[in-house]
Amino acid sequence: MSFIRLVRQLVAILEFLIITAYAAAVARKLLGWLGLSPKGTGERLIFESALGFGILGMLIFAMGMLEVLYPSWILWLLVVTAVISYRELAGVISDAFDGLKAVRKIKWNAEMAIIAAILASVAVLALVRSLAPPVGDDWDSLAYHLAISKLFLKHHGIYYIDFSSHSNFPFTWEMLYTLGLSFGSVSLAKLFHFGAGVILTGAVYSMSARHFSRSTGRLAALMVAGIPLLAWEATTAYIDLAVALYLLLTVYALLNFSEEGDKKWALVAGLTAGLAAGTKMTALLMIPIAFVWILWPNRAKSGVRSLRWKTAFTAVLLAAVIAAPWYVKSYVYTQNPVYPFAYGVFGGKNWSAETAKAYRDDQKKFGRVPDAQSPVMLPWNLTFRFARFNDYAARAEPGLELPAFTGSSQVYLSSVGPLLLAFLPLVLFGMLRKGKHRPLLIVSCVMIAAWYITMQNTRYLLPALAMLAPVMAHSAELIKVRKAAVAASVTAGAFTVMLMLMFVWPVVPVVFGMEAHDHYLDRSLNIYRASSFVNKSLPRDGGIALFGETRGFYIGRDYIWADPGHNALIPYDSMGSDPEKLLGWLRNRGMSYVLVNKANFPDYRDESAPASAKLIWQAVGNRRLKEVFNDPSDIAVYRIAGRSQ
Repeated sequence: MSFIRLVRQLVAILEFLIITAYAAAVARKLLGWLGLSPKGTGERLIFESALGFGILGMLIFAMGMLEVLYPSWILWLLVVTAVISYRELAGVISDAFDGLKAVRKIKWNAEMAIIAAILASVAVLALVRSLAPPVGDDWDSLAYHLAISKLFLKHHGIYYIDFSSHSNFPFTWEMLYTLGLSFGSVSLAKLFHFGAGVILTGAVYSMSARHFSRSTGRLAALMVAGIPLLAWEATTAYIDLAVALYLLLTVYALLNFSEEGDKKWALVAGLTAGLAAGTKMTALLMIPIAFVWILWPNRAKSGVRSLRWKTAFTAVLLAAVIAAPWYVKSYVYTQNPVYPFAYGVFGGKNWSAETAKAYRDDQKKFGRVPDAQSPVMLPWNLTFRFARFNDYAARAEPGLELPAFTGSSQVYLSSVGPLLLAFLPLVLFGMLRKGKHRPLLIVSCVMIAAWYITMQNTRYLLPALAMLAPVMAHSAELIKVRKAAVAASVTAGAFTVMLMLMFVWPVVPVVFGMEAHDHYLDRSLNIYRASSFVNKSLPRDGGIALFGETRGFYIGRDYIWADPGHNALIPYDSMGSDPEKLLGWLRNRGMSYVLVNKANFPDYRDESAPASAKLIWQAVGNRRLKEVFNDPSDIAVYRIAGRSQ
């Protein structure tokens, strides 16, 4: 058993490497059509692999819209495109081996060895954890990143999922998760986001080395890899590292455009900006930023102003074309291209003004601190009150603060670490100097301002942090404090490695086959036992409504999110105090069972409980909901009376 499990993990890694090489080859063919060849092996592989993943995601999206999302069809897609780009594939493989040979020729010193050790440690630990089945720390993956991809694959196409507003987000990167799941491998799906973290770190080094110096690149890469949040994200099936990667590559391409004056780099910036916006709505901001950047007077050899206007419009048009399919899909399904946002402007199907307000109010809870809200306090609060900027304490009472040490490494892995605050003087110094770091600083500050105004979730800061790292590293060199900056970054990186060791150790048995998959999930995910019961004991046509719970990835039956905050499907306002109206609606929807996560669902004694909770508990009390499963983790499954079990 352990040997088979280990082989499966190695196969997933091998599949990921093959798909990465294939994707890079497809992108190399595209760049060849543009007549562009990035400088150096590292720069080529970074741009090609990232662009290749995006192209692959868009191709799978097209298959989904054509309703041919079958594993065999996806495999044929890979085969056909690999045949088309077989020559480029040989070049990609050759470049990869050349890169490995170059590493062996490096003249190592103590600093480089320490930095390499920290980078390798973070990467290996993140890789091990990414191979483990997703559990409670991977909530959004189980709720929609992986779960919606699984539903698309199950139905062999992309369709309107009315109970989940999240299913109408841009999903370019999640299409890669669909690819991984089509191979029957959750590990392969998760490896794509791990790969985004690795490529992102490499992109920070490559961009810094090209436009500043190699020593700046090493320090900047160390700063990024030492961010605890980045290390944790690389173990999940989220999308934030992919967004950060595409946004950083957009800036990278624009710096190359400013340096060389080659409009092809502006087109690459349009491609990456479009892929970013096709992965997350907040990345739409990069499209106007790229437009202004291209028009801004610079050393571009094109020189002619009319040519800059043409280049800017072409790049923006390209970005819009790449991103648009997701927004068009959302408009067709919901009549709102940015659903569920901007409800006051566009409206939206299965949404309401009350739901929109509740959604916005919940977002505004992130970053809330008991006292100072001033932007001046932001670096301090992100460092010492980091829990307020993530799910651990964002929704807690204003006066509640986490203790200095919670005993959970994951709490600390959700932080940005100490370097942003420690190196703030370097950022301020960078503002006073002209140079290539200035546009990086401007773009990152614009992103931080947008983040501050919208939703202060730490994860959404990753693109700005990736752009600030080269600024801080370069400033440290300019003011002759590089050794101190390296020492501080090494210390922060070592702390991240320690946190990752604590975080990864519990999954070692399941990753290496010493613990059964089901046993690990039983002890690590509170909803798994209920999900297993549903899959084994409920009839195949027995749909289940989830209350206080959204993680449906492991549920093998039709399900819906039934809490009113997730959609406006269920007309709770018209049901009054009659639970039979709710049960009748659920029956008509094909739901025969109800799952309640009591930890996230209001107690029946709570007078302020919403109508949904009161109706459910009334139905339980009058035996219209009959308990068929109860777990010590306070998750219960009920059968709706009147339907066969």
